Amino acid sequence: MGRFNSRRACEDATGSSTAQITSRLFQFTSRLRRRDVAARLITEQLLKTVAALSEKGDADPELLSILTKAISLLNTTEAEARKLDLQKQRHDLKEEELRFTKAKFKTQLAEKFLQWVQNQSLVEVAKGGASHEDKIAAILRHMDAEERDGEGEAGA
Repeated sequence: MGRFNSRRACEDATGSSTAQITSRLFQFTSRLRRRDVAARLITEQLLKTVAALSEKGDADPELLSILTKAISLLNTTEAEARKLDLQKQRHDLKEEELRFTKAKFKTQLAEKFLQWVQNQSLVEVAKGGASHEDKIAAILRHMDAEERDGEGEAGA
């Protein structure tokens, strides 16, 4: 049985790859940003209109109510757009963190594998058919070589 692949499961469930979903989110937030600027300009104009109508005193109360509701709706839309933008930023940061964690894991795994291979060669020496003295000499040569390699890395 194969390994569970969460990314593939997500792609199968949504019918879209992560890149496609991210691209759609970016396009959507870009449109919202443009709408956000337009909404702010419209809100400012509506506020000026409400203020001007209120100063005259003869404004239709129903019109003022409609304009006030429109301002409220535009403010809500602007807040939702900011919230969506923050969610996208969090998503991007989590993806970046996942990439770094994965790279760190791979590096640590490679280091452990190299240590294991090195220890396996020592096990083979110990289990080999050579005399006890020859085994000790081989292990000492290995230790000396390892020590020289360590000094070379420290000096680099």
